[in-house]
Amino acid sequence: NIQRDFNINDQIYTFLLEKSAEAGITKASNIADHKILDKALPNNAVRIKPKPSSNYMLSLVVGFLIPLVIIILREFFNNKILGKRDIENATSVPILGSVGHNEKHTEIPVFENPKTALSESFRALRANLHFMLKEKNEKVIAVSSTISGEGKTFCAVNLAAIMAMAGKKTLLVGLDLRRPKIHRIFNLNNDAGLSTFLAGRSEANDIVQSTNVESLSIVNSGPVPPNPAELIGSERLVEFIESMKTQFDYIVIDTPPIAIVTDALLLKDLINTYIFVIRHDYSDRSVLKLVDELYTRRGVSNMSILVNDIQVKGYYGYNYSYNYGYGYGYTYRYGQSYYDAEGEFKGIWPKIKYSLFRKR
Repeated sequence: NIQRDFNINDQIYTFLLEKSAEAGITKASNIADHKILDKALPNNAVRIKPKPSSNYMLSLVVGFLIPLVIIILREFFNNKILGKRDIENATSVPILGSVGHNEKHTEIPVFENPKTALSESFRALRANLHFMLKEKNEKVIAVSSTISGEGKTFCAVNLAAIMAMAGKKTLLVGLDLRRPKIHRIFNLNNDAGLSTFLAGRSEANDIVQSTNVESLSIVNSGPVPPNPAELIGSERLVEFIESMKTQFDYIVIDTPPIAIVTDALLLKDLINTYIFVIRHDYSDRSVLKLVDELYTRRGVSNMSILVNDIQVKGYYGYNYSYNYGYGYGYTYRYGQSYYDAEGEFKGIWPKIKYSLFRKR
């Protein structure tokens, strides 16, 4: 029994010695591919990644590059009229003037808010017209546009109102028989107007209506007729214009857009000056080709361009700059006391910017 226990313990001991030897050989054969040369110290530490300076530089470059690419693409694909140079490059028609954005909730801001920059721009437009209408019998002004939505009716109404406010007897005629609008601006009845007169159902004096603007009378378009072009081209309209010229100092005619219908060109021999309204950042540059064709090829030489709805952002609020065809310039900024502000500062930040960036 003792011999048997001895043999078992000897075999176990021999087995463990073999395993220990194998483990030692295996451990000795595993050589590390690195070793510590020097202990890490805080004063010798260098950040490898991330690098703040490179990240900041990359952020600045990307921050400037992305907006720059967006601006370049927008300018490249933008086909709207954005400045005086766009007009001068496309047409030789003179620029009569420009008016700013209407901030007021009214269609006649020159009458209801006469001390604004917008009203002053219409006064400058009135002064420029005096240079174009030199003769005493030159009284008829046609306001038109190339397409709908450019603000021709707004400009015609306010131009007529500003002339009447100067003491001139002014007649505003709604010649846009297809889409009458003037009667809604003045809250007048449109049951009788120019269309009923041209159709022989009304007399001239019956369709002339007075307004709340002193010295300003209007002739509404009347009900929409089935044949507006034929009515406008009739001799009856010629007689009406000649009759009104004896009673009024100026006649402002709101005509339809010429790129849609040709009604406005039927009376070119009666019109002393054509004003074509082009809206800033709305009208397409292609419409200038039509205006230039009318001016150079179709005999409408007594025309000029009015740029409507100028909006230029400044450091604070809006910065309106009006450059007129005859060399007159006018600049308006918030903070000046000559005119009522077109809008009020809303919030604290616009007031802070005004205080910081205004000219002393």
